[in-house]
Amino acid sequence: MVGDNGIILRTTNGGTTWVPQNSGTTFRLLSVSFTGPNLGTVTGENGTILRTINGGSTWTAQSAGISADLRSVSFSGINNGMIVGDRWTGSAISCVILNTTDGGASWTIQADGLTDNLYGVSMQDENNATAIGYGSAILHTNTGGVVSVEGNQVSTGSQNIRLYKNYPDPFSQQTIISFQTSETGPVRLDIFNSTGIRIMTLVNQLVAAGKQEIVFDASGLYSGIYFYQLQQKGWTETKKMILIR
Repeated sequence: MVGDNGIILRTTNGGTTWVPQNSGTTFRLLSVSFTGPNLGTVTGENGTILRTINGGSTWTAQSAGISADLRSVSFSGINNGMIVGDRWTGSAISCVILNTTDGGASWTIQADGLTDNLYGVSMQDENNATAIGYGSAILHTNTGGVVSVEGNQVSTGSQNIRLYKNYPDPFSQQTIISFQTSETGPVRLDIFNSTGIRIMTLVNQLVAAGKQEIVFDASGLYSGIYFYQLQQKGWTETKKMILIR
């Protein structure tokens, strides 16, 4: 159990008694995940990650590589884990997703800015994980988080908007991204690279009902896999495209 002011409590008798542990921090702690009696990870405010290999007798700080409120952590085994949370960019709240394949010795930023707040994550195995967040957002990966936008976010009202497959694909410089909405409203269309970092915003304005076609010019970008993501009123869909030079 974790909480405010760096509090960590441990039980070994099903909760009959709880013993305080020294976390070495005063930041608010938000989540804990144990894989067995000795290996545990705690996350919290301001990019706090703590790791124990002795059941919590001692905790070692790890680097998140980013200043964020890390709200949930989940491990599928000894080595593979994922953390989700959010940070303030100076103008908006942006989600953060981290993953590890070495038991938390190092953490890699897999996504920064895919959506707003993320509150929880569950890692089913080394490849499959699901995260939930603000506005009924649901994110899923089946690649261990290497590409964190593999799955779609879904919420009510998704029948009012449709994102089409880009054409041509693969493409060498330009491709057309089409979408259709049944009502006028604010729409956002973003481009992400293969690590889930937003690199471009194509649309962020009020869009009239009907089908829209947007030309994406990839001049200056390297060959590889990219993703385009459409958002409207809490609904989000993401698709993959391939740039070949």
